[in-house]
Amino acid sequence: MNPPPDDLAPLLTPTPGEPASAVRRSELLRASTRTLRRGVWVRRSAVAAGAVGVFLSGAAAGWALKPAAEPQFVAVPVPPPEPPQDEPPRGPSAGDLELKAELSDDRAEVARLYREAGDRYLADEKDYAQAARCYRLHLQAADAEVRKVSAADSWLLISMKETQ
Repeated sequence: MNPPPDDLAPLLTPTPGEPASAVRRSELLRASTRTLRRGVWVRRSAVAAGAVGVFLSGAAAGWALKPAAEPQFVAVPVPPPEPPQDEPPRGPSAGDLELKAELSDDRAEVARLYREAGDRYLADEKDYAQAARCYRLHLQAADAEVRKVSAADSWLLISMKETQ
């Protein structure tokens, strides 16, 4: 048995095309090339417009969000500070006491002057190295009774007496 003939077969089967002429081919090439070129220029223009838009939006945001003007400072005359009240003179400096100790011939006087110089270096100038040097010279010149720890000694002198 043969299948019945299909009524739509002539519509569904491809028909042989017309032979393309050279003129039609060149028209088709020119139309497609023009369309492709237009697409390239449209994309390039869109990218350039986007870059310009980003730049302009950044400039507008910077202009809108700029900081307020800095305040103007006005110089106000201020009276000069009063000089600090001078402390009463405390006597000779630590260096002067050391010099006197070097020039003295009495061992008790030398020990006393070196101790005073060490106390001055420690209390006034906070120079621990110089104070330790003066205390060491004090202990070398002092007699055994003075080398004992007493309540009037500074912390540095006490520590040096204990290690001796």
